[in-house]
Amino acid sequence: MQEMSTSGVRATVLDLLGYGGVALAIAGTVIALEGAGLTTQTIAGAAVTVVLLGAGWLVGGSGAGDAQHRMRGIFWFVALQSWSQVISVLLGADGADLQGRSLILASGLLLAVLAVPLWFMEKRSLQLIGAFSAVLTVAGALVYSETEVFGSPIPNIRWMAVVTAVLGAGLLVMGMWGAARPRRTAMVLGSLALIAGVTLATIDVVGLALSGGNASDVTLIALVATSVLVVFAGERAGIVAVFGIGIIGMIAGIAALVGEHVEGDVGGVIVVVAGVVLLGATIALITKKAPAAPVMPEAPAAPAAPDAAPEA
Repeated sequence: MQEMSTSGVRATVLDLLGYGGVALAIAGTVIALEGAGLTTQTIAGAAVTVVLLGAGWLVGGSGAGDAQHRMRGIFWFVALQSWSQVISVLLGADGADLQGRSLILASGLLLAVLAVPLWFMEKRSLQLIGAFSAVLTVAGALVYSETEVFGSPIPNIRWMAVVTAVLGAGLLVMGMWGAARPRRTAMVLGSLALIAGVTLATIDVVGLALSGGNASDVTLIALVATSVLVVFAGERAGIVAVFGIGIIGMIAGIAALVGEHVEGDVGGVIVVVAGVVLLGATIALITKKAPAAPVMPEAPAAPAAPDAAPEA
């Protein structure tokens, strides 16, 4: 027991040293490059990315344990964040000055160039988040469109939301089948993307912002229906987090839907009574004991075999 405790403390200390070193190096780089030009920032960001990739490669080499692979995953996720900053500088106002579809598509492709291979090499939660974000960005750029409001173009998120819902559903199913790993992360990420995508695809964001009103019945019903599907997916896969996400979405949708259509004291009392009845029925069904299985009579014992005849 003492040996296991010492080993665990050593691993934790090494984790702290490694992560602390990365934090100090990044903070120092940012301070040193404050006010630097575009070329210097780009080179420095690329250098930080390469160093973190190399550190992760060395830490998680052959024979490495789970703690080392976890450290590799974190190093590579930070490297991906550094790479995204390089992309922002290269494509932003001080660089190529891309806008709209071109900016989103180029950013997604450059991010995917690094994020997708990292997930194939280290299938951990942070790598899956990075790869899914990159794929989602590229797919969203392909359906990107703009709508004019008071003469100014603003992004129309409806089709991007549809893509988000489709990719989220695909990731959820792949997680259930074990085709995307880690399984739990894939299902959680897919559930969130599915619910968010369906909700945003059915909502009039511009009208909602201008009117200051509430979401439509279609949006709320879609939220409830999607959340119920997520609940069943979580229950079938035995992933409590996915089940919880679906429950929260369902509760939020039902509460908003009832709040939209029920008014006054009488209506409130009716809703309370309905809720209490449902809750009571649920408790009764949960606590009800299942009928005992009938006891089958034991089959009669087979007759003993006759003794062997004596030898002649």
